[in-house]
Amino acid sequence: MEAQHLLPDPISWCLAISSCRGTWQRAVALWARCQGPTLRSSSAAAAASACEKGSQWQLALQIFAETRRSGCGGLPDIMSYNVAMSACHRGEKWQEALALLTELRRGHLVASGITYSVAVGACQAGRQWRTALQMLQHLRGQSEVPNLITYNAVMCACQDQLQWRLAGALFRRREAQDVVTHSIAAQAFDTGARCREAVAVLAELSCEGLEVTKAMV
Repeated sequence: MEAQHLLPDPISWCLAISSCRGTWQRAVALWARCQGPTLRSSSAAAAASACEKGSQWQLALQIFAETRRSGCGGLPDIMSYNVAMSACHRGEKWQEALALLTELRRGHLVASGITYSVAVGACQAGRQWRTALQMLQHLRGQSEVPNLITYNAVMCACQDQLQWRLAGALFRRREAQDVVTHSIAAQAFDTGARCREAVAVLAELSCEGLEVTKAMV
């Protein structure tokens, strides 16, 4: 960047850091060279994302914490929160993920579909199927339609904790479904010794032209 005499503006730094996919060390090294609170804050999400994807969730949270402490321009943006919550998910810190969700709401940020998907995923990893289900009910109460990733994660959270009836009920209520939805439902019915329902779910896949994999049988 400097060798090509480019101005170290926020967009250039963010692009440079984001290009370090799969190399979190390089992303952090570039971020460390950012001078000034404004530049560091604006490029922090890209650096934290590289760390989270590189399984360095603690470092991702440290970068987020610095951004929050700096207070430059107010609260971190929704992308920064999504990355931090994803890092909590990876570190099996579901309570911290939900605390961040509460914080961003209080800061009047609008949670995206990705935000809720990450939050529910953190609950699933933490074996908190009740909390995941409550979050789904909250979305419905807000007249929001949960995306398929969020819905599947709630079903999986229930199925993982042997709440197969709930997982099956959620499957029947969801209009838009994919292979993952059917797979979770089939496993749930199998857990409950409902072989006919499990076979029927797999049969639906064939009727809809979706592929039944060996892992689902």
